Amino acid sequence: MENILNNPDYAVKKAQEWIEHIEKGGTRFLKDWKRSDNIFMNFPDVGDYSDIQSPANGAATGNYARLNQDSSSSLKYPLSITEGLQTVINMARSVSGYNPLDPQGQGNKNNFLSFTSELSGVPFLSLLSTSVQNVIQKSHNADVLINSFLENFLGLSYQEKEQMKIPLRQLAIAALSYAGKRQTQSNFVQSVLATSPKGGVSVFLYWSEFTISASPDDKGIIEFKSSYLLPQAEYNLRYESWINVRPAFEKAQKVSLEDWMNSMTTRRKQGSNVRALCIE
Repeated sequence: MENILNNPDYAVKKAQEWIEHIEKGGTRFLKDWKRSDNIFMNFPDVGDYSDIQSPANGAATGNYARLNQDSSSSLKYPLSITEGLQTVINMARSVSGYNPLDPQGQGNKNNFLSFTSELSGVPFLSLLSTSVQNVIQKSHNADVLINSFLENFLGLSYQEKEQMKIPLRQLAIAALSYAGKRQTQSNFVQSVLATSPKGGVSVFLYWSEFTISASPDDKGIIEFKSSYLLPQAEYNLRYESWINVRPAFEKAQKVSLEDWMNSMTTRRKQGSNVRALCIE
Protein backbone atom coordinates (compact mmCIF):
# COMPACT_ATOMS: atom_id res chain seq x y z
CA MET A 1 0.00 0.00 0.00
CA GLU A 2 2.90 2.38 0.73
CA ASN A 3 4.09 2.11 -2.89
CA ILE A 4 0.59 2.87 -4.16
CA LEU A 5 0.48 6.01 -2.01
CA ASN A 6 3.92 7.29 -2.98
CA ASN A 7 4.58 5.92 -6.47
CA PRO A 8 1.96 6.88 -9.10
CA ASP A 9 3.52 4.70 -11.82
CA TYR A 10 3.47 1.65 -9.57
CA ALA A 11 -0.09 2.47 -8.47
CA VAL A 12 -1.40 2.60 -12.05
CA LYS A 13 0.44 -0.60 -12.95
CA LYS A 14 -1.02 -2.44 -9.94
CA ALA A 15 -4.53 -1.13 -10.63
CA GLN A 16 -4.29 -2.16 -14.29
CA GLU A 17 -3.14 -5.61 -13.22
CA TRP A 18 -6.13 -5.91 -10.88
CA ILE A 19 -8.55 -4.78 -13.60
CA GLU A 20 -7.10 -7.37 -16.01
CA HIS A 21 -7.65 -10.13 -13.44
CA ILE A 22 -11.21 -8.90 -12.84
CA GLU A 23 -11.88 -9.09 -16.58
CA LYS A 24 -10.56 -12.67 -16.59
CA GLY A 25 -12.65 -13.90 -13.64
CA GLY A 26 -11.28 -12.27 -10.51
CA THR A 27 -8.40 -12.73 -8.07
CA ARG A 28 -9.94 -15.16 -5.59
CA PHE A 29 -8.55 -18.20 -7.43
CA LEU A 30 -5.00 -16.81 -7.62
CA LYS A 31 -2.83 -18.43 -4.96
CA ASP A 32 -0.05 -15.85 -5.17
CA TRP A 33 -2.28 -12.76 -5.22
CA LYS A 34 -1.70 -10.57 -2.18
CA ARG A 35 -4.84 -9.84 -0.21
CA SER A 36 -5.80 -8.40 3.15
CA ASP A 37 -7.15 -10.55 5.96
CA ASN A 38 -10.72 -11.69 5.29
CA ILE A 39 -12.47 -12.02 8.64
CA PHE A 40 -15.60 -13.38 6.95
CA MET A 41 -13.66 -16.50 5.92
CA ASN A 42 -11.98 -17.00 9.31
CA PHE A 43 -14.55 -19.40 10.68
CA PRO A 44 -13.87 -23.11 11.21
CA ASP A 45 -17.17 -24.21 9.65
CA VAL A 46 -16.65 -22.52 6.27
CA GLY A 47 -18.03 -24.89 3.63
CA ASP A 48 -20.84 -25.13 1.12
CA TYR A 49 -23.38 -22.40 1.82
CA SER A 50 -25.25 -22.50 -1.47
CA ASP A 51 -28.50 -23.32 0.36
CA ILE A 52 -28.22 -20.28 2.66
CA GLN A 53 -29.72 -17.10 1.25
CA SER A 54 -27.81 -13.87 1.75
CA PRO A 55 -30.16 -10.87 1.46
CA ALA A 56 -28.47 -7.49 1.68
CA ASN A 57 -29.00 -3.79 2.01
CA GLY A 58 -26.70 -1.09 0.66
CA ALA A 59 -26.81 2.33 2.30
CA ALA A 60 -24.76 5.50 2.66
CA THR A 61 -24.36 7.88 5.56
CA GLY A 62 -25.51 11.49 5.20
CA ASN A 63 -21.95 12.82 5.03
CA TYR A 64 -21.03 10.34 2.31
CA ALA A 65 -24.15 11.16 0.27
CA ARG A 66 -23.36 14.88 0.46
CA LEU A 67 -19.75 14.32 -0.56
CA ASN A 68 -20.91 12.19 -3.47
CA GLN A 69 -23.39 14.84 -4.60
CA ASP A 70 -20.85 17.65 -4.35
CA SER A 71 -18.09 15.77 -6.19
CA SER A 72 -19.94 13.75 -8.83
CA SER A 73 -18.91 14.35 -12.43
CA SER A 74 -20.68 14.07 -15.78
CA LEU A 75 -17.97 11.80 -17.17
CA LYS A 76 -18.68 8.17 -18.01
CA TYR A 77 -15.69 6.90 -16.04
CA PRO A 78 -15.19 7.36 -12.27
CA LEU A 79 -13.55 10.66 -11.41
CA SER A 80 -14.42 11.48 -7.80
CA ILE A 81 -13.34 9.29 -4.91
CA THR A 82 -16.93 8.24 -4.20
CA GLU A 83 -17.44 7.23 -7.83
CA GLY A 84 -14.19 5.30 -7.57
CA LEU A 85 -15.19 3.37 -4.46
CA GLN A 86 -18.66 2.58 -5.79
CA THR A 87 -17.22 1.36 -9.10
CA VAL A 88 -14.53 -0.79 -7.50
CA ILE A 89 -16.96 -2.46 -5.09
CA ASN A 90 -19.35 -3.17 -7.94
CA MET A 91 -16.57 -4.70 -10.04
CA ALA A 92 -15.64 -7.01 -7.15
CA ARG A 93 -19.28 -7.93 -6.57
CA SER A 94 -20.02 -8.61 -10.24
CA VAL A 95 -17.02 -10.86 -10.84
CA SER A 96 -17.77 -12.83 -7.65
CA GLY A 97 -21.25 -13.73 -8.92
CA TYR A 98 -22.91 -12.25 -5.84
CA ASN A 99 -26.31 -10.74 -6.66
CA PRO A 100 -28.41 -9.63 -3.66
CA LEU A 101 -31.40 -9.15 -5.98
CA ASP A 102 -31.63 -12.95 -6.12
CA PRO A 103 -31.02 -14.03 -2.49
CA GLN A 104 -32.08 -17.64 -3.07
CA GLY A 105 -29.90 -18.02 -6.16
CA GLN A 106 -26.85 -15.91 -7.02
CA GLY A 107 -27.38 -14.03 -3.79
CA ASN A 108 -26.52 -17.01 -1.60
CA LYS A 109 -23.92 -17.07 1.16
CA ASN A 110 -21.32 -18.84 -1.00
CA ASN A 111 -21.34 -15.97 -3.46
CA PHE A 112 -21.32 -13.40 -0.65
CA LEU A 113 -18.13 -14.97 0.70
CA SER A 114 -16.67 -14.92 -2.83
CA PHE A 115 -17.47 -11.20 -2.93
CA THR A 116 -15.60 -10.60 0.33
CA SER A 117 -12.66 -12.57 -1.08
CA GLU A 118 -12.59 -10.35 -4.17
CA LEU A 119 -12.86 -7.22 -2.03
CA SER A 120 -9.90 -8.32 0.08
CA GLY A 121 -7.83 -8.60 -3.11
CA VAL A 122 -8.20 -4.98 -4.22
CA PRO A 123 -4.59 -3.73 -3.90
CA PHE A 124 -5.46 -0.06 -3.31
CA LEU A 125 -8.09 -0.62 -0.60
CA SER A 126 -6.82 -0.60 2.99
CA LEU A 127 -8.36 -2.88 5.60
CA LEU A 128 -8.67 -0.45 8.51
CA SER A 129 -10.44 -2.68 11.01
CA THR A 130 -12.05 -6.06 11.60
CA SER A 131 -13.89 -7.49 14.57
CA VAL A 132 -16.33 -10.16 15.63
CA GLN A 133 -18.85 -8.88 18.14
CA ASN A 134 -20.68 -11.32 20.42
CA VAL A 135 -24.14 -9.76 20.62
CA ILE A 136 -26.30 -10.75 23.58
CA GLN A 137 -30.06 -10.08 23.62
CA LYS A 138 -33.10 -11.95 24.92
CA SER A 139 -36.07 -10.20 23.32
CA HIS A 140 -38.36 -11.79 20.74
CA ASN A 141 -39.20 -8.42 19.22
CA ALA A 142 -37.70 -7.89 15.76
CA ASP A 143 -37.17 -4.18 16.45
CA VAL A 144 -35.05 -5.08 19.48
CA LEU A 145 -32.99 -7.44 17.34
CA ILE A 146 -32.40 -4.68 14.79
CA ASN A 147 -31.31 -2.29 17.55
CA SER A 148 -28.93 -4.84 19.09
CA PHE A 149 -27.50 -5.50 15.61
CA LEU A 150 -27.05 -1.78 14.98
CA GLU A 151 -25.61 -0.90 18.39
CA ASN A 152 -22.67 -3.18 17.66
CA PHE A 153 -21.79 -1.58 14.32
CA LEU A 154 -18.25 -0.32 14.89
CA GLY A 155 -16.87 2.66 12.98
CA LEU A 156 -20.11 4.64 12.74
CA SER A 157 -21.07 7.63 14.86
CA TYR A 158 -24.29 7.68 16.88
CA GLN A 159 -25.93 9.87 14.24
CA GLU A 160 -24.82 7.54 11.45
CA LYS A 161 -26.20 4.53 13.31
CA GLU A 162 -29.52 6.33 13.63
CA GLN A 163 -29.46 6.83 9.86
CA MET A 164 -29.09 3.06 9.40
CA LYS A 165 -32.28 2.09 11.25
CA ILE A 166 -34.49 2.38 8.18
CA PRO A 167 -32.11 0.41 5.90
CA LEU A 168 -31.87 -2.36 8.52
CA ARG A 169 -35.66 -2.55 8.81
CA GLN A 170 -35.85 -2.76 5.03
CA LEU A 171 -33.31 -5.59 5.12
CA ALA A 172 -35.33 -7.54 7.69
CA ILE A 173 -38.57 -7.02 5.75
CA ALA A 174 -36.96 -8.14 2.48
CA ALA A 175 -35.31 -11.19 4.08
CA LEU A 176 -38.50 -12.32 5.79
CA SER A 177 -40.48 -12.01 2.55
CA TYR A 178 -38.48 -15.06 1.41
CA ALA A 179 -39.42 -17.07 4.51
CA GLY A 180 -41.34 -20.31 4.09
CA LYS A 181 -43.12 -22.59 6.53
CA ARG A 182 -39.92 -24.54 7.12
CA GLN A 183 -37.09 -22.92 9.03
CA THR A 184 -34.23 -21.78 6.79
CA GLN A 185 -30.91 -20.07 7.36
CA SER A 186 -30.56 -16.49 6.18
CA ASN A 187 -27.35 -14.49 6.12
CA PHE A 188 -28.19 -10.82 6.77
CA VAL A 189 -25.71 -8.38 5.14
CA GLN A 190 -25.61 -4.61 5.67
CA SER A 191 -23.15 -2.57 3.59
CA VAL A 192 -22.55 1.07 4.48
CA LEU A 193 -20.60 3.71 2.56
CA ALA A 194 -19.18 6.41 4.82
CA THR A 195 -16.59 9.14 5.01
CA SER A 196 -13.70 8.21 7.28
CA PRO A 197 -12.25 10.40 10.06
CA LYS A 198 -8.92 8.82 9.11
CA GLY A 199 -9.25 10.19 5.58
CA GLY A 200 -10.89 9.07 2.37
CA VAL A 201 -14.04 6.98 2.14
CA SER A 202 -14.89 3.53 3.47
CA VAL A 203 -17.23 0.64 2.92
CA PHE A 204 -18.33 -1.18 6.06
CA LEU A 205 -19.59 -4.76 5.83
CA TYR A 206 -21.66 -6.19 8.68
CA TRP A 207 -23.30 -9.61 8.63
CA SER A 208 -24.82 -12.28 10.81
CA GLU A 209 -26.80 -15.44 10.22
CA PHE A 210 -30.30 -16.06 11.56
CA THR A 211 -32.96 -18.73 11.21
CA ILE A 212 -36.18 -17.46 9.63
CA SER A 213 -39.61 -18.98 9.02
CA ALA A 214 -43.20 -17.97 8.30
CA SER A 215 -45.98 -18.86 10.74
CA PRO A 216 -49.36 -20.18 9.50
CA ASP A 217 -50.77 -16.63 9.57
CA ASP A 218 -47.94 -15.40 7.31
CA LYS A 219 -46.05 -13.59 10.04
CA GLY A 220 -42.32 -13.56 9.40
CA ILE A 221 -40.36 -14.85 12.36
CA ILE A 222 -36.67 -14.60 13.16
CA GLU A 223 -35.49 -17.42 15.40
CA PHE A 224 -33.91 -15.64 18.35
CA LYS A 225 -30.90 -16.82 20.28
CA SER A 226 -29.50 -15.42 23.49
CA SER A 227 -26.34 -14.46 21.59
CA TYR A 228 -25.01 -14.37 18.05
CA LEU A 229 -21.81 -13.35 16.27
CA LEU A 230 -21.54 -10.17 14.21
CA PRO A 231 -18.39 -10.13 12.01
CA GLN A 232 -17.58 -6.77 10.45
CA ALA A 233 -14.86 -5.09 8.41
CA GLU A 234 -13.95 -1.64 7.11
CA TYR A 235 -12.22 -1.22 3.74
CA ASN A 236 -10.90 2.28 3.03
CA LEU A 237 -9.94 4.17 -0.13
CA ARG A 238 -7.60 7.07 0.60
CA TYR A 239 -7.61 10.21 -1.53
CA GLU A 240 -3.93 9.77 -2.38
CA SER A 241 -4.49 6.18 -3.48
CA TRP A 242 -7.46 7.09 -5.69
CA ILE A 243 -5.61 9.99 -7.36
CA ASN A 244 -2.72 7.64 -8.19
CA VAL A 245 -4.79 4.71 -9.52
CA ARG A 246 -7.52 6.78 -11.23
CA PRO A 247 -5.83 6.84 -14.69
CA ALA A 248 -6.27 3.05 -14.85
CA PHE A 249 -10.06 3.50 -14.71
CA GLU A 250 -10.48 5.84 -17.68
CA LYS A 251 -12.09 3.03 -19.69
CA ALA A 252 -14.27 1.80 -16.82
CA GLN A 253 -17.99 2.49 -16.60
CA LYS A 254 -18.62 4.42 -13.42
CA VAL A 255 -21.28 3.31 -10.94
CA SER A 256 -23.46 6.00 -9.37
CA LEU A 257 -24.44 5.92 -5.71
CA GLU A 258 -28.05 5.16 -6.65
CA ASP A 259 -27.01 2.28 -8.92
CA TRP A 260 -24.65 0.93 -6.26
CA MET A 261 -27.38 0.93 -3.60
CA ASN A 262 -29.85 -0.69 -6.00
CA SER A 263 -27.38 -3.46 -6.87
CA MET A 264 -26.63 -4.12 -3.18
CA THR A 265 -30.21 -4.12 -1.88
CA THR A 266 -32.55 -7.11 -1.83
CA ARG A 267 -36.11 -6.24 -2.79
CA ARG A 268 -39.15 -7.62 -1.06
CA LYS A 269 -40.17 -10.87 -2.79
CA GLN A 270 -42.91 -10.22 -5.30
CA GLY A 271 -46.17 -11.93 -4.40
CA SER A 272 -45.06 -12.75 -0.85
CA ASN A 273 -47.70 -12.31 1.85
CA VAL A 274 -45.22 -12.75 4.69
CA ARG A 275 -45.06 -9.74 6.98
CA ALA A 276 -42.21 -9.01 9.36
CA LEU A 277 -43.42 -9.45 12.92
CA CYS A 278 -43.23 -6.24 15.02
CA ILE A 279 -41.79 -4.22 12.11
CA GLU A 280 -44.81 -3.70 9.86
